[in-house]
Amino acid sequence: MNTADADMDIELCVPVEKIGTDAFKNSGVNGLTIAETIPAIKVSDFGNLPNLKYFSAKNAEQIEAGVFAANTKLEKLELMFPGAGTKDAVSNFGELFGTTNRTGTRAVTQFFENGTSKTYYIPTTLKELVLTEGCEMIPYGGLYNCNMLESVTLPTSLYMVGEKAFYGCAKISDIYCKGADPAVAYDNTFDGIRISSCKLHIPYNTAELYKRSAGWKNFYYFEEEAPLRISVTKTIENAGVIYGLNEYQPGQTAELKAVANSGYVFKGWLENELPLTDNATYSFLVTDSRDLTAWFVSVLGENSIEINAESDGATFAYTPVDGAVSYSLDVYSD
Repeated sequence: MNTADADMDIELCVPVEKIGTDAFKNSGVNGLTIAETIPAIKVSDFGNLPNLKYFSAKNAEQIEAGVFAANTKLEKLELMFPGAGTKDAVSNFGELFGTTNRTGTRAVTQFFENGTSKTYYIPTTLKELVLTEGCEMIPYGGLYNCNMLESVTLPTSLYMVGEKAFYGCAKISDIYCKGADPAVAYDNTFDGIRISSCKLHIPYNTAELYKRSAGWKNFYYFEEEAPLRISVTKTIENAGVIYGLNEYQPGQTAELKAVANSGYVFKGWLENELPLTDNATYSFLVTDSRDLTAWFVSVLGENSIEINAESDGATFAYTPVDGAVSYSLDVYSD
């Protein structure tokens, strides 16, 4: 791409090996989403995106240090882990931005478990951080002093939030916890957050768990979200029965089963008109509410018809189809 167009949002929906140094040269891209897995996100990929406000890479296996150093207008990041490196060896958040002072950034000093510290420069516009499924931990001091952040989302896969991970994040007003089982936290994990006013958004019916868990119990405002719902629409209403519909908490496993009535066959599960699987039983981890479609088709000629001819007419007999609301019979002179 080599264009001067402004206010562009781009979504890459195919597997990407790399972005490339000049992929977005001279472009006015504001939003970039990498929907598929990408092996690495490198510094050279983003030097030509000075107007970038939103970036999402839910399945980036590795992120280079300083990758967002030139993106001083960032407002929202959606990443698999909150730092440079990999999810198994992740640095503090500041490593994503580097140590060069640029217009539009704020000096953020972050401390490490060994007592050392380092000062980074993070965009003042960065308000929202979303950690996606697959993120398992936030290290010691991971978001230390990131006092520009206002909202953080934590996935169901998160099992630990390290000591002083949110130290000094005084502007955070909303933390969205997707996990029904609270991640391990410490009494000093949230030091510096205004716990009397910060809303802790948690799954339905989990308030008592969070109120008894170290770190989380220090909050005052627990807001339970509505349960997640899995709804199914049938392509033919009376073609079959769906088992397993329910309300779920994030992290639970849903198991749906489609059973076709006589005269019909189940072809598969669809979402947004795209096929998911042709198995009658479909199991998946629940992370959000979903609207699915059960694809049924009728089978012509499945049940035989008996014809008894008489002098003044004919009698037709057939086996009823379960769930059918009407029948039609076409008679031809020949």
